[in-house]
Amino acid sequence: MRRASLGPGRDGAAGTRRRAARNAPGGRQARRAGRQAPGWPVAAAEITKGLLLTLEPTSGHERQVADLLEGARAIVEDEEKTIAWFAIALPDGQYGIFDVFPDNSGRLAHLTGRVPRELAKNATSVLGGLPDMDMLNVLAAKLGD
Repeated sequence: MRRASLGPGRDGAAGTRRRAARNAPGGRQARRAGRQAPGWPVAAAEITKGLLLTLEPTSGHERQVADLLEGARAIVEDEEKTIAWFAIALPDGQYGIFDVFPDNSGRLAHLTGRVPRELAKNATSVLGGLPDMDMLNVLAAKLGD
């Protein structure tokens, strides 16, 4: 899926530099192209496993939990087998992560990666404890074009 450009004046020189670095030889786009991960577009039938984590922030630390999750996106972007990843805010004041994978090895690689380590480091300071985790089997999926 392509993102619409904000135009030259909307994101300034910093945005232009980021785009140039990302698209340069050896940049993020080039590194991703060489991976053995499922290529885009991924067929919905290739998504078979998922994870749902729910996080309870300690009182007064809601913004830090949201910042932690927003920062985790950059880490997850480098995970080859994480097909889709979502940081979510639930209506009851909890936060969560929902992500999907092509198989169990992708899910296991994610669970042993950097994001779970960051969550564990913050479990007692900004979270009310370790997240609740549900390992899911994906029965059906619909992906955008």
